[in-house]
Amino acid sequence: MQFPGRLFALLILLTADGLATAANKTWTGSISSDWFDPGNWNPAGVPAEGDAVSVPFGNPIASSNVVAASLSIAGGTCTLNGPTDLGTLTLTGGTLAGTNVIHVTNLVWNRGTMAGLGVTRVAEGGSLSISVPQYTSVLLNQRVLHNAGS
Repeated sequence: MQFPGRLFALLILLTADGLATAANKTWTGSISSDWFDPGNWNPAGVPAEGDAVSVPFGNPIASSNVVAASLSIAGGTCTLNGPTDLGTLTLTGGTLAGTNVIHVTNLVWNRGTMAGLGVTRVAEGGSLSISVPQYTSVLLNQRVLHNAGS
């Protein structure tokens, strides 16, 4: 009987798909400013839902949906024009820009700018931490910051 064998093979494939591990992705911007260009990331490949994403410099632009476990922006301008879902957003420099809603569970803002016509929304049950080191600043420029967390 072939049916149980096929069912077993299907279950193995579904399980293997769920075993994909999260990665640390760092923006290199070596090819273009397109977030979705796999060559702009180290290691190569567009960040996925469980990935920790770092933008130390450059100007990545995402025109559609972005989902990641975390996003850290230290320099440059990261423009998120599509709806975005992040576990943690850490802004330690540079600019977060864009025209859409960024849903974030935890937001840590130490320096840098949030700009654009979009909304940064901290989820209920999440947290917002703004801690500005001496001789630095944070700037909210046009963007709406909505805190439903603590």
